[in-house]
Amino acid sequence: MKINKMTNYAIRVIVRLYAEGEELITTKTLSEKENISQGVLMKVLFPLKKAGIVRSHQGRGNISGGFQLARSIKDITIYDVIRTMEGEICFSKGIEDGQSYQGTNKVIQEIQRVNDVLVQECGRYSIYDILNAKSCPQ
Repeated sequence: MKINKMTNYAIRVIVRLYAEGEELITTKTLSEKENISQGVLMKVLFPLKKAGIVRSHQGRGNISGGFQLARSIKDITIYDVIRTMEGEICFSKGIEDGQSYQGTNKVIQEIQRVNDVLVQECGRYSIYDILNAKSCPQ
């Protein structure tokens, strides 16, 4: 499994929004601080917003709009981000029940077990835990 570029950007955006605290941050500022084009940034923000990880506020008059985290960083895991940006983690994607030789089912079951462990580990720690090295291995 390889984390794609959009997922990497999503993690960077979440960490940046966390660093900004309760302040709204515009797409222009996010783009500049994270060196992500505004067009690509919108492609990252839309699924994060749809998943309830970030929220947007529309600007009115002299008040600028922007984005902020929709929930606590303590409640956002790497699994949440990967699932939002790439779909379910499926290390065993494309492996089907084989009938070519005896023992294939055992191999498939082991690959599925490894997939389950990967999903569990990705959901085990929040991004906050990872950033603050609390309760997670170094």
